[in-house]
Amino acid sequence: MVVTALVAVVWVAVVVRRGEQRPVLTLTIVGTLYGVLTIALNWIVRTVRYGDPTPLPGPAIASVVLANLLGGALLGLLALLILRVMSRQGR
Repeated sequence: MVVTALVAVVWVAVVVRRGEQRPVLTLTIVGTLYGVLTIALNWIVRTVRYGDPTPLPGPAIASVVLANLLGGALLGLLALLILRVMSRQGR
């Protein structure tokens, strides 16, 4: 859980620091890619460690990708809020 929180903080900090024009889109894409990479890493570890190359079932893949997509979108909204507050304060 701590690692997930740290990843979220880094994503938002990078987007805010760079002053991204579309933070919601950016972090939605990042979250989706993170979900896809999570599935790929799961498959690699299962294959190497356990000798089981069976992929995850379709619903599991969809739920991981969707959860990370939504998480990225929510973090994008948070980054957008931070950017708007900062712009009103003249930063």
